[in-house]
Amino acid sequence: MHQADDELRRELTKLRTHEAMLQQLHTQVRQQEMLGQSVQDQASALRKAATQQESDLRSLKAMVEENRMTHERKLDSLKREVQHGADELLTELRQVTERLNMQKTDRKALASMLIEVATRLETGGNVASLFEGLTSSTQE
Repeated sequence: MHQADDELRRELTKLRTHEAMLQQLHTQVRQQEMLGQSVQDQASALRKAATQQESDLRSLKAMVEENRMTHERKLDSLKREVQHGADELLTELRQVTERLNMQKTDRKALASMLIEVATRLETGGNVASLFEGLTSSTQE
C-alpha cells in the first residue's frame, strides 16, 4: 500500500505538473490569439488607409488634370489674343507704310512738278496752266 501511495503521489505530481503546463499553454494560446487579432486589426486599418490614399490620389489626379485643361484653355486664349494683337499691329504697320510710300510718291510728283516749273520759267513757258492742272487734279 505504501507503494501504491507513492505511485499515486507521483501521478498526482505529474498531473499537477501537466495542469501547470496546460495553464501556461492556455495562457500562451490566448496571448497568441490576442496578438493575431491585433495583427488582423492593424492589417485592416492599413488596408483602409491604403484605400483612402488611393481615393485621395485619384481625386488629386483629377484635380491636376482639370487644372491642366483650364491652363491649356487659358493659354490658348492668350495665344489667340496675342496673335490678334500682332495681326492688328501688322495691319496698322502696313497702312502706315503704305501712307508713307504714298507720301514719298507725292514728294516725287512734287519734285517732278518743281522741275517742270523751273523748266517753264527758264524757257518762258506758261506756268499758270501747270498750276491750273494741279489744282483740278487735287480737287478730284
